[in-house]
Amino acid sequence: MLQLSDKRGEIRSLTGLRGIAACLVMFYHYEWRHVGWGPATTFFKHGYLAVDLFFLLSGFVMAMTYSAEFSHDFSLRTYAKFLLMRIARVYPLYLLVTIVCIAIGYVGHASISTRTMVSNAFLVQSWGISRSIVGPGWSISTEFGAYLLFPFLIFIFLFKRPSIAWVATAVAAGLMFYVGSVSTFALNQDGRNGPLDVFGESIYPLLRCVAEFSLGLVAWRVSAMPSVIRLAKRPVTGTLVAAVVVLAMAVPQSDVIVVLLFFPFIIALATEASSVAKFMGSWLPYWLGVISYSIYLVHVPVLDSLQGPVTSVLSRLHVPHAFSVAGALLIPAVMIISAITYFLVERPGRKVMKSLVLRRRQNEASVTRLQFDLAPSHPKVPVASISPDIRS
Repeated sequence: MLQLSDKRGEIRSLTGLRGIAACLVMFYHYEWRHVGWGPATTFFKHGYLAVDLFFLLSGFVMAMTYSAEFSHDFSLRTYAKFLLMRIARVYPLYLLVTIVCIAIGYVGHASISTRTMVSNAFLVQSWGISRSIVGPGWSISTEFGAYLLFPFLIFIFLFKRPSIAWVATAVAAGLMFYVGSVSTFALNQDGRNGPLDVFGESIYPLLRCVAEFSLGLVAWRVSAMPSVIRLAKRPVTGTLVAAVVVLAMAVPQSDVIVVLLFFPFIIALATEASSVAKFMGSWLPYWLGVISYSIYLVHVPVLDSLQGPVTSVLSRLHVPHAFSVAGALLIPAVMIISAITYFLVERPGRKVMKSLVLRRRQNEASVTRLQFDLAPSHPKVPVASISPDIRS
């Protein structure tokens, strides 16, 4: 596989890429898609595709992190550990931001149904069940669906022979094309800005995520091919693919092509050989990547609650383009709040939940050792008959 960049198995350029993608989603929601003209406007209108980049990147990173463990132990225990670790990663901050959004809605006299509350609490709302209380939360819900399917997906895309994996890859790509062909009327969705801009109360957001998450798994498998490694490690490769991605995003109706280009883009960046990869791994993009999950979840509630009042103040001061200026002024606020939520909620919550998982595994290991020690000293007593208190 590709050479990892440090002892923790982290590829800094991919962390930086996640930070840039989170900021691109924020710019998209903060009306930057209406700024400028021509190619610049088209580029920012394609900002929603950063979510698709997240889906592919998530599949790639999940394969990098967990495929070896599943290849050695394809058990229910390994699956449970994987799910608990993913919940530890996404749920603490998601829960806090959801509660904040409920409070904001309550102040604004917005009603939230029981169905919406329950489905959001269990992260299943975007499986065609209800709306997402936190705007960007729909993608967290669909990724949770991909996590539930993870053992099945890696078995097909990573562990089966190449012919089966390639057929499955064609199916995943075809599913993405299918989602992109669904009409806006059939989706019953307002504010769609491209064929893959699918969210809301239908099954299509989940299909969008699973298809692209699967392509991320395939990207990890492809990255092991010697010919791909040699090509990806050439500094010009990463720079060239990055340039093509940027140019494609500035071309109208290129949405699906852009997502397909993310496939080689992630592989090339993962080698950290190009100047683009080195930039993505530098301190600012990397730091944005560290707090990217906070940026992604926090920026919409900040926009919804503060852009109106700030715009009103700027309008009274006769500031031109007050609405856009207000959005720009809120970006530093998003960064500050995101850093705070990362240090006070996201990181501690992850540590607490992970410690519970590790403590449980240590207890299980201790019980196993105890059983092993007791069994020889009581050769006539089967291990299964030892007191349940000792085995639990």
